[in-house]
Parts: sequence; C-alpha cells; structure tokens
Amino acid sequence: MKIEVTPAREMHALFAAVVELAQAGRMSRRGLPRNLRDLATLAHRYATEASVPLLGARAQRWLMAPLARRRQRLEHRAANVLVDH
Repeated sequence: MKIEVTPAREMHALFAAVVELAQAGRMSRRGLPRNLRDLATLAHRYATEASVPLLGARAQRWLMAPLARRRQRLEHRAANVLVDH
C-alpha cells in the first residue's frame, strides 16, 4: 500500500519559508525565528495555516499585525532605494 501526502492549503509555502530562514541562519535551535519581525511576518502571512497553541489565532493576529506592517514598510523602502539607484 502506497500513500502520498501533500501539504494542505499554504503549508508547502510555510515550510519553504521556514527552511529559507533556517538556511540563512535566522532560526534558533528550537526552530523559531530569531527576529520578532520574521516571526510576525510568518504569523501574518500564514495565519490560517498555523498559530501558537497558547494564543488563539485572533489574538495572535492582533499582536503580530503591527510588527508585520512595520516589516512590510521596511522592505518596501529598501526596494525603493535599490530601484532609485
């Protein structure tokens, strides 16, 4: 008997993002992002796929939203600086 399993919804993209962070040395030994902004970005982008068990998904989104927005603004500014030069 052979069984094939594929990640549901956006889990594949979440796994890929976590692996990318790990390869860049941005994950701790416990498997958590070292930078709170990275954590907030993952939590915001993949809110429907994963959440912290001790916090409800709604509370997690509420707490992480400001950090995720700040991260997006910083990335947008960095992209504009690269385009301008």
